[in-house]
Amino acid sequence: MASAPLTGGQGAQLWVIDGNNKIWSAYQKQPGAEWSDWVGPDWKDAKSQFRSLTVSQQNNGLLELWASDMNGELWSITQLTDSGEWTNAAWVGPGWNLDN
Repeated sequence: MASAPLTGGQGAQLWVIDGNNKIWSAYQKQPGAEWSDWVGPDWKDAKSQFRSLTVSQQNNGLLELWASDMNGELWSITQLTDSGEWTNAAWVGPGWNLDN
């Protein structure tokens, strides 16, 4: 499980991995308010099964989520705007950041 506060007037976002190793997510529509419905499996078209997640806010205010797949390969997805939405964000992986 991973969670982080969202910018853009929304509350927090939560990600979990289910029993089939697929990612699901829900978010608060406003800080301290009700939560969205769960979205998944394969949140944002995740192309793999995963075993662990972590998330961090970057120095530009955007969130980046990393996930380790069943082979230990690292994947990543980053918000494209600070609105709290992940519209048009795409997964990078497997092997995120191996060329750096």
